Amino acid sequence: MTFIYQITLLILPLWYTVFTTPSGDEWSLVRENETLEVYKRTNSDGYKDIRIEAIFHCSIDDLVKSLDQVDQYPQWVYKCTGAEKIGSTASGHLLRYWMVSDFPFPFKDRELVVVSSAYIDTDGIYHSNSHAEKVQLRDLDNILVDKFDSSWVVTDLKDGRIYIEYEVSARPGGLIPSWLYNMAVDHGPFKTMESLQQLLEEST
Repeated sequence: MTFIYQITLLILPLWYTVFTTPSGDEWSLVRENETLEVYKRTNSDGYKDIRIEAIFHCSIDDLVKSLDQVDQYPQWVYKCTGAEKIGSTASGHLLRYWMVSDFPFPFKDRELVVVSSAYIDTDGIYHSNSHAEKVQLRDLDNILVDKFDSSWVVTDLKDGRIYIEYEVSARPGGLIPSWLYNMAVDHGPFKTMESLQQLLEEST
C-alpha cells in the first residue's frame, strides 16, 4: 500500500467557507485519531471528496498566520516540494499562490495555482474558500491540476482550542484512474492536517 499512498494528491492549501459539490454519497468516516476525523464521499465525477473535522490547541490567528506563509508549506503539506505566494491584497483577504506536489515514478509531479479568499464573520468564525486556476506557471513537464476546491470553517472554542471543518475536492489530472486515486485520497489530507497541528501546537 505504500506506493499507492504516495500517489495521493497532497491536498492542502487552504481557505474556508463551507462549500458543497454534487455528490452521490453521504460522508462516511474512514480514518480518525483523538483529535482528527476524516470522511470520504463520492462526487458526481466518481472521485472521492474529503472532509476533515479537527480540534487544535491554538488560536485562529495562529492558524491564519501559518496558512498565509506559503513558502513554508513544504514543511507540513504532504508531498509538497515547492510553494510560492504570487500575490495578495493589502488586507490579506485574497491570496494567490503556486505549489507543486511530488508524485513517484512513473507519474509526473502535479502543479497548481490556487486563489483563496477569506473573512471572519460577525460571530468570529473564520471562513476561507479556494479554487484552482487553469494556468501553468512553472515546469511545463508537470501535470496541471485544474480542478481543486477547498473550504475551511474555523470556530474559536474559547478555551484555547479551535474547531476546524475542512473540505476538499480535487482531480489529480493526467492518466491516474479514479479507482487508484480513491484508494489513497484520504492519506495526504490526513498527514497534512497532522503536520499542521504539530507545527501549531509546538509553537504555542
